Amino acid sequence: MRWEPSVPRSTPSSIRSSPIVHIRSMAWRPAASRTSYWCLRRLSETPGPGCAALLAVAGIRPPLTAEHLAFQLGPRINAAGRMEDAMLALDLLLADSRESADPIAQRLQEQNTERQRLTAEIVREARVEVSQLDSATAVIVMGATHWPLGVLGLAASKLVEEFYRPTFVFNTDGDEWRGSARSIEGFHLVDCLRHCAPLLRRFGGHAMAAGLTVLGDRFNEVKAGLEEYTAARLNGDAFSRPIRIEASAAFADLKPSLHHEIQLLAPFGVGNREPLLLSRAVEVTRTETFGADGRHLRVHLRDRTATAEAIAFDKGATAPHLGTGRRIDLVYALQCERWDGLDRVRLHLRDLRPADQPALVLAGA
Repeated sequence: MRWEPSVPRSTPSSIRSSPIVHIRSMAWRPAASRTSYWCLRRLSETPGPGCAALLAVAGIRPPLTAEHLAFQLGPRINAAGRMEDAMLALDLLLADSRESADPIAQRLQEQNTERQRLTAEIVREARVEVSQLDSATAVIVMGATHWPLGVLGLAASKLVEEFYRPTFVFNTDGDEWRGSARSIEGFHLVDCLRHCAPLLRRFGGHAMAAGLTVLGDRFNEVKAGLEEYTAARLNGDAFSRPIRIEASAAFADLKPSLHHEIQLLAPFGVGNREPLLLSRAVEVTRTETFGADGRHLRVHLRDRTATAEAIAFDKGATAPHLGTGRRIDLVYALQCERWDGLDRVRLHLRDLRPADQPALVLAGA
């Protein structure tokens, strides 16, 4: 079933014309709804000067998807508040011409690049500390005086993605240490923080994300309390990230027409997951990294039917483990891009493993 692209009748005309509403509706928490479809279509067809400038610096061409907003436009807008002043993003969205919007969009682009650099730096340093923890550790709690407040939550998210543990990351400068937390499925952060409330100056958030402030001289008590609470509620099974796979596919099946059929189910987000596919025992033919400092991964693959290209963002460190000739099972979302007038599919990697592991269970099996 495809979402009807009509505009909700209750939406005032003054709001319907505002690009700010469309960005805010989708970038913060993409959700599947009729309104979501309308937002994407409106931004694709009449983005306004500010949004058009942002699309240009991000290298995005219509039609827009929820992924474009969540992972490309949204982070650039949020970078203003994280790195400098959120008013810069508002100035962009309210710009009445490309002449005034383009310099602001370029500034946001630069801030976003700096945000990515600082986040990667925290993750690199934290990864060294995590490697020294016991493998049975149920929670990651760490901080540093030079870790910027504006990117703590982003770094915590990256660490959860990599290690799949509830993660608390702090800036430890001054008497009051401020931190951001991110969680895993089934572990409610606010419940955890309520348990530790007597040790905290303040806290707030929801099940999956939270912020907190502690006095520096009580940090060790807070850390011990978090470790005790999580150890009592999480075991080894909780640290395996669940992946739901919709179908297995040979590379010869991965055509633009299949991508088009999948997109009929869009927009994807909360309440409507993007379908993930599985290909088994595919052979690596070439591996390379790209982006600043080789942060991203590109893998060229083949199976018995065809070849394919796969990418994974922020996974460049995986490249040495994917030598030519290695066989792997991989899970991915299907993407399609137009180059020189031709559509070509590409795999957005979500997970992989050696091909000799036990068989994965498909969704609904």
